[in-house]
Amino acid sequence: MIRLRDEKEEGLPSFSLKKIKKKAIDQVEKEVISAVLDKTGWNRSNASKILKISYRSLLYKIDELKIEPFMHSRDRIEFSSLV
Repeated sequence: MIRLRDEKEEGLPSFSLKKIKKKAIDQVEKEVISAVLDKTGWNRSNASKILKISYRSLLYKIDELKIEPFMHSRDRIEFSSLV
């Protein structure tokens, strides 16, 4: 049955593929950026070159994704698996 209005099925949560995609991309970006920053000793200039993004974009991502120095290892991936 096709519904014309945005209605939830009874008992089922409403999912947005757009939101799911954004969350997945953010999580992968956070893991990759964290791994590169850790590998470079948080040298953001070198990290931006490795990631092939501008320094300013890297600063924006660090702020947007709330990346902090030396995040717990379970929250990031190994740098060696990126290259």
